[in-house]
Amino acid sequence: MGELDLISCVMCGKAFAAPRGSAPFCPVCKDEAVRLYLVIRAMLRDFPSLRLSVRDASELLGVPEEVVKALFAWDYSSPVSGTDGSCPMCGERSNLGGLCDRCRAYVRHRMMISDH
Repeated sequence: MGELDLISCVMCGKAFAAPRGSAPFCPVCKDEAVRLYLVIRAMLRDFPSLRLSVRDASELLGVPEEVVKALFAWDYSSPVSGTDGSCPMCGERSNLGGLCDRCRAYVRHRMMISDH
């Protein structure tokens, strides 16, 4: 096993040991981090012309900007689970893991508000 680093989780602040280069999310928060990543990915897929800034994503997801930055920086080269046909934002049934109609409307509404 490689060297371990002591990392502070960007979501909960808890210190944990992880292999060098690991995601900055503790084992307890990692599932939620994956869910948030899937929400961002679904928003970008469902709204291809969306110019989603870190601040926009932070406000839409209700998480600090540091969490969003960590999600964008995290290496997702390994397969990400969660494309089971449910909306990553609320868990309701949706098309191919994209946002459901209700969440799509919410994102559309929030993005219109933030443009003004």
